[in-house]
Amino acid sequence: MPAMRTLGLVILAAFVVLVGVIGYVAFQSVMRDRAATDAALEVAGECESVVISGGTRTVEITVPGGYQMRFSDNIIFIDNHEIQPKMLGLMFAENSPQLEAGTYTLSVTVQENTVVVSRIL
Repeated sequence: MPAMRTLGLVILAAFVVLVGVIGYVAFQSVMRDRAATDAALEVAGECESVVISGGTRTVEITVPGGYQMRFSDNIIFIDNHEIQPKMLGLMFAENSPQLEAGTYTLSVTVQENTVVVSRIL
């Protein structure tokens, strides 16, 4: 009987560890998704500010691993999420960067009725 009790405790411990690992992986996924959305929202806010007030703004963002940010028409895409800043009908410039995972400093300005987002090296 002590062997059965020990086996039961080992199985229970393995189950608890498995649930912990699955929970940790799910939590990390949610946090990366939130960080990606926050980065896109930060760029969108700067785009809105530049369209309204003019000038040039800089913003530093971090695109988490496994995500990609791109600018098309008047939408910021961060993988399967779309963020549409209020840019009063303006579109992003054709040469806007496509950002892989990493930390970037971006410059946002309006030129020739387009919003220009460019990397600052």
